[in-house]
Amino acid sequence: MKKAFSFISLILILICALASKASADDNTGHHKEPQKNLVGEIDKAALLEPPYRSWYTKNHSSYVPDQISVDSLTAMLSGVQVRVFMGTWCHDSQREVPRLFKILESSNFDQKNLTLVSLSLDKSTQNGLEKGLDIQRTPTIIFFKDSTELGRIVETPRDSLENDILKIVSGQEYKHSYRK
Repeated sequence: MKKAFSFISLILILICALASKASADDNTGHHKEPQKNLVGEIDKAALLEPPYRSWYTKNHSSYVPDQISVDSLTAMLSGVQVRVFMGTWCHDSQREVPRLFKILESSNFDQKNLTLVSLSLDKSTQNGLEKGLDIQRTPTIIFFKDSTELGRIVETPRDSLENDILKIVSGQEYKHSYRK
């Protein structure tokens, strides 16, 4: 009787363990993990790590920027610094940041002039990297030259990302999506 009870207990433990694992797997067989949001200054390499890699590579590889605009950007981005405030939790950031990297890579932009800041859900960082920059939506992509803000793209471009960047860095009139 004692052996039967031990055997039944062992079977129940195994069933519970298997049921627990099955509930942690999605229908593709991949293990579900809670989304970990990056916060603070990061680099592209961080976005190439799971779980961010899936949306980064998909949106980077599928985007085809306008080559004429990219060619124009190559010379105009000289001396420009770009600060990107994004959220790894934000669907707009997941779409626009990989596209931005594709445009900057295609225009031979010096990545040393790019600062990528990942924000918490309340759009802040531990070090206050967003302070004084009026970051209300993500992504916010700010272009500077000689420490002066040239302009910014907020959440989504008005025309296309590369054309909006071209307007900003060439000094054309540009208002982001939330500026009247």
